[in-house]
Amino acid sequence: MKVNDSLRKWCKTMFLLCFVLATLAPVATASVWLWPDWFRTYWGVFDGLPYPASGLAPGQRMAGIALGLFFAGLNSFALIRLAGIFREFAEDRAFSRSAVGSFRTFAMLMFALALAAPFVQAIEGIVLSWNAGEGERILALTFRAQELRHILFAFLLLALALVFEHGHSLADEQAHIL
Repeated sequence: MKVNDSLRKWCKTMFLLCFVLATLAPVATASVWLWPDWFRTYWGVFDGLPYPASGLAPGQRMAGIALGLFFAGLNSFALIRLAGIFREFAEDRAFSRSAVGSFRTFAMLMFALALAAPFVQAIEGIVLSWNAGEGERILALTFRAQELRHILFAFLLLALALVFEHGHSLADEQAHIL
């Protein structure tokens, strides 16, 4: 089935947007930890977490950057895989092996990141409170409805990836029979 020109343009736009977001994710994450007071004041970053009144020490910032860049890197990789899907769609290869594989990788990464989110926030709480006095350090593992929604959505993506993969293998099998 041929992709019409409007859909092709939309897919190319999404392809570029995924690459831009993949580039900005690590930059934004590092910026939040380099200038935490500004992001906290104007964007509400770290709300609900034990942010020290005196600001963050350099060690806290470096630990935050290391943690943040690891997960931002995973998000960037997932976005690059998503860009691959849009590239395949734009070139009339919606259910190619590459598109199906990219979607499966994207779905698995989203599922893993959704499962890890409560633990990441707990580690951020530790980083933010490690200079606090004895008995004031915080380890809080929370699980809210928002995390459940993210996990369910990522699980849906994973299920769709498995369906697409099965459909691709059936189509490949039929092509060999005919």
